[in-house]
Amino acid sequence: MSDLGIEKAFQSSTFNGLLFMATHISIIGGLFTYVASAGAWLYVLSKVDVSKAYPFVGLGFVLTMLFAHFFLNEPISLLKVTGTFLIVAGVFLVSAS
Repeated sequence: MSDLGIEKAFQSSTFNGLLFMATHISIIGGLFTYVASAGAWLYVLSKVDVSKAYPFVGLGFVLTMLFAHFFLNEPISLLKVTGTFLIVAGVFLVSAS
């Protein structure tokens, strides 16, 4: 994390740095998102066999590419689209078996 406030807090003391991080909205949001995704994954596993659910984890690459493009303005290249297509095809093949 390259937040100048965090760097200054850690230069002051380790405790101040940890306190700043514990109250930083980006870190709290990231932790909340991680816990929510773990809860969603456990819910899915309670309803579906892991052999059918796990291939869909690969779709996270597709969502990450789209998120990066639309929210972080990263370019989408032909190579990225090809790789994403191969992932989707793999998910389809594994889930169909």
